[in-house]
Amino acid sequence: MANIKNMETAQQVLNHKNIAIEKSFFGLKTSIKYIPTGSNVKAEVYELTPNMGEKLIKILNTPEDKQEKAVAAAGKVEFSQIGHYILETFVSEDKAFVAMQVFRFVDFVNVPASDLVMYEGNSAAILAGVL
Repeated sequence: MANIKNMETAQQVLNHKNIAIEKSFFGLKTSIKYIPTGSNVKAEVYELTPNMGEKLIKILNTPEDKQEKAVAAAGKVEFSQIGHYILETFVSEDKAFVAMQVFRFVDFVNVPASDLVMYEGNSAAILAGVL
């Protein structure tokens, strides 16, 4: 799990109405919960090649009602060790909540290449299928 303090999308996701932050072990351990199902949310950061980054940007920019076709056409996203694109994800264990945003690494800074998308329910499960 990525350190959420270093993620650019963290504050927006943690402010979502159905997300709760739980601290334990004297405040040293932080976990994220999706409130409706009570499942843990895992935060991850992946690097992508330029081709995979552009493919994922197209999926994220697709309207919600057409995402199933876009995800099926794209298939699984392949991650890279060193990439020009960075994908930040928050996915609940039961795939009922997904938040994703793609960034481009330009001039030593991460620049948003897509909007932050957050889906719940069936739409979230569909989008989680690319990971």
